[in-house]
Amino acid sequence: MQVLKTDFVGSDFMLERLLELGPKRKAALEVGTVEFAAGYRHPQDGMSVHSQDEISLILSGRLVVEHPSGNAELGAGDVVFIPAGEPHASRALEQSRVYFVLFGLAEDNLPAGTGIASK
Repeated sequence: MQVLKTDFVGSDFMLERLLELGPKRKAALEVGTVEFAAGYRHPQDGMSVHSQDEISLILSGRLVVEHPSGNAELGAGDVVFIPAGEPHASRALEQSRVYFVLFGLAEDNLPAGTGIASK
C-alpha cells in the first residue's frame, strides 16, 4: 500500500503528481492534483491534447473547460471525462483545485500526461 499526501500552496498554478506508473505493455496511469488561481488558463495559449483518457474531479472552486464543440462550467463535485486526443483547456473562474487521473494506452509518439504538464 502507498499513501499519498497532497500539499496545496498558494500560486497561480500548482501541479502535483501523486502517482505515475510508466507504461507496462503500453498501458500507463498518472494521478495527481492541480490548483489554479482565479483567472488562470491552462495552457495559457491554445489547447492541450494528451495520449490518454482523463477523468477529473473538481474539488473546490469553479472553472470552465474549453472544448472545440463548446465550453462547460464546472464546480466542486463535478466530474469531467476527456477522451484521449481531444483538445481542451481549463480557465479558473475562482481559486480551484482538481484531482485528475490519466489512464489508457501510452502511444509511442506522445508521452503520458502531455496535456496536464505545461507545454
